[in-house]
Amino acid sequence: MHAAAHKPLIEVPAGTIYTCPMHPEVRQIGPGTCPKCGMELEPEIPAEHEDVGHIAGVLRKLLIALALAVPAVVIAMVPHMLALHPSRSTAQALRGVELLSPLIAALAMSLSSVSVIGNALRLRARE
Repeated sequence: MHAAAHKPLIEVPAGTIYTCPMHPEVRQIGPGTCPKCGMELEPEIPAEHEDVGHIAGVLRKLLIALALAVPAVVIAMVPHMLALHPSRSTAQALRGVELLSPLIAALAMSLSSVSVIGNALRLRARE
């Protein structure tokens, strides 16, 4: 089949750059075929909407990590920065809280893994 035989599915403005899906370095103005593989070139058109679901998930995980890390850093560093000398019992209580932070982080990571597995199963069910 020839590229001219296909009617484009979407309207593309004149002067649009076309590229090969398999060889992105092949670019030309207007439709045609790839000189390397013979595939029909596709127009480079920006998406109308961007999928921000993945970005939102990464941002949520970053905020969870910050929420877990900042208190541990504050508890560990503020007494040193302010030259405070807490009593032995207070220091032990603060150390216990510091040691709980990795456990809380591990719990958050395992819950994240469960959500990833759940999403994968939902995607597989759609197919």
